[in-house]
Amino acid sequence: MNFRILLFLFCINVLPAQIVINEVLYDPVGTDTGKEWIELYNSGDSDVNLQGAEILRGGAEYTSVFTFPYFLLRAGRYLCLAEAQIPNAIFWTELGFQNGGDGTDGIRYVSPDGSYTDTVLYDEPNHNLLPDDSGLPGTSFATDVPSGFSLARRANGLDTNNPAEDFIPEPNPTPGLPNRVYCDYRIGQTELNFDADTMHLELSVWIINDTDLNAEQSGRLEIRIDEELLQSLDLPGLAARDSVLLSHSQILAGAYPQVLYLEAFVPDDPSSENNIWSHQFSGSPVELTLSEVMYNPAPGQSEWIELKSGGAAPIARNYSIQDAAGNQGSFDFTAPEAGYYIVCSNPDLFLSQYADFPPGKLIQISNWPALNNEGDSIFLLDEDAVVDSTVYVGQSSKQGISLERDAYGQWRYCLTSLGATPGQVNSQAEENYPSFEGKLHLEGSPFKPRLGEELRIYYQFAEAGHKVNCKIFDLAGRKKRVLANNVILEANGYLIWDGKSDKGKYPGKGLYIILWESQNGSGKVWRRQLTAVIAE
Repeated sequence: MNFRILLFLFCINVLPAQIVINEVLYDPVGTDTGKEWIELYNSGDSDVNLQGAEILRGGAEYTSVFTFPYFLLRAGRYLCLAEAQIPNAIFWTELGFQNGGDGTDGIRYVSPDGSYTDTVLYDEPNHNLLPDDSGLPGTSFATDVPSGFSLARRANGLDTNNPAEDFIPEPNPTPGLPNRVYCDYRIGQTELNFDADTMHLELSVWIINDTDLNAEQSGRLEIRIDEELLQSLDLPGLAARDSVLLSHSQILAGAYPQVLYLEAFVPDDPSSENNIWSHQFSGSPVELTLSEVMYNPAPGQSEWIELKSGGAAPIARNYSIQDAAGNQGSFDFTAPEAGYYIVCSNPDLFLSQYADFPPGKLIQISNWPALNNEGDSIFLLDEDAVVDSTVYVGQSSKQGISLERDAYGQWRYCLTSLGATPGQVNSQAEENYPSFEGKLHLEGSPFKPRLGEELRIYYQFAEAGHKVNCKIFDLAGRKKRVLANNVILEANGYLIWDGKSDKGKYPGKGLYIILWESQNGSGKVWRRQLTAVIAE
């Protein structure tokens, strides 16, 4: 019996090294008073009695701010010590942690017998020579976080005694709860088999946890054909450097597929740009795309839309133009020849202004959906499937000037003195490209879209023919704009973001994430993540 009592006392009193500072908020938004807190975590397999343990704050030196009464912190559990305005704490006291900014500050846990400490030092330089857990002046420092952020261990209980590696800024603190674990999932080797005759698709893909952290979260893999969701597969939580093989088999219905997209969605994934993979089907028919729009013609002239044919459009295919209100004008496209075609309601009126346009490439739509001068959405439909679309916000000063799609897939107003280029290659601006190192260069951030300012993403490659995806997300991970979707680009050029979403609306001021993916002719993929700021 005495041996069992001694063993019990050993388990709860002589194992202090399993207690770590897991997360701390030392600089709340606004006034600090009443809102600071610290979270301890028992990372061991046995309970620990905290009676007599202390929390110290470090500025010029370490000062005790709290001594624990009798309390058993269970194995694998969290304890929040906080100031008065934090409701879900276990104990409350005035903490008064230093905010960093002028040099190193620190926070320390000291075991009941004083034999063990766990210390987090943040900001630098260490003017006051605050010691770390070795007893010597610390040389490794966590970053000084912005107001409202916490410092959190990048994995619960992970302690290498290197604050710069162990702690990360956390924009969404979790007092008294497990920390978010930022595991980088990526799409690895992918195998695709597609039978064009039977439309049978077979797919297998490896999803990899590319970090040395165990993922505690699950997610999903979305399989899309031409932006339409085909299947959503569950992704399990993966151990560090582990992977899982997912498979899918299906007979596709409908039109011949153009592009297959894979995208993995995992909570708290810090590098979502490597969660995307795409494949363009070879031999797929090249159909019609929107090329130019005259939505606000000069007085007495007609509205029209220019379509570009890739030269392999099916014979006698039924298409339609639809506006945002759902009004549709249908037409049959029976010309397989590559080139530009005009759809409008009054071909004679159109030819009165553009007499050189070939009449054989004019297509009349009797039930023309009138385009709004203030702004509208335009959809090109093949049967009932959307094959292309654009959104615009009208400008009254641009009457008689068309909207054109440039060589990079971006929409902007015609640059010629005639105001439009029906039946011709769309106008191109002469550019003086900036000199920069590397493959990408961002110009214009921060910018004010409502004042007409724009962001440019310049690129330069060793050769032409790169296939590019470029998408813009807000900080919540919501996709706001697609600047390039499997577009084949020249060796150098730029993409433009006018600050609007795909729906033609201004998403508001703040920080936005730009995900760039380019694939060269040999199939090698290059990815980068950029950030841009909209200011208002």
